Amino acid sequence: MNEGDLSDVSGLSTPLIIRGAYASAKELDLPPSPVCLDIGSGNGELIELLWKNLKAQTFACDYVGGLMRAPNQKVEVVDLDRENLPYPDNKFDLITITEVVEHIRDFRKIIEEIHRCLKPGGGR
Repeated sequence: MNEGDLSDVSGLSTPLIIRGAYASAKELDLPPSPVCLDIGSGNGELIELLWKNLKAQTFACDYVGGLMRAPNQKVEVVDLDRENLPYPDNKFDLITITEVVEHIRDFRKIIEEIHRCLKPGGGR
């Protein structure tokens, strides 16, 4: 599928999963305006919740960039089977990843990458 074919894609994650991820994020002891990464960001539903309600500085990565609908949200295109996350160590207060891990060949590698990019104590 090329990015030109993605304009009609919607509802990539179920609303229940998106709401659950957001509800979990709200319960964490995040700093004001947390720096958040959504891996497999799709059309940006979770990113919009984090941005609007937590005033988060949001980052997105996905295997294609053409799905994002959140205004002004840049998407880093990353093949997680072949590439590391394109972010420095200890950058994020919160990293979300919904409905992605089961599609990655080496799930341990992505967990290690999340750990590398998460600030010490982040996501608690």
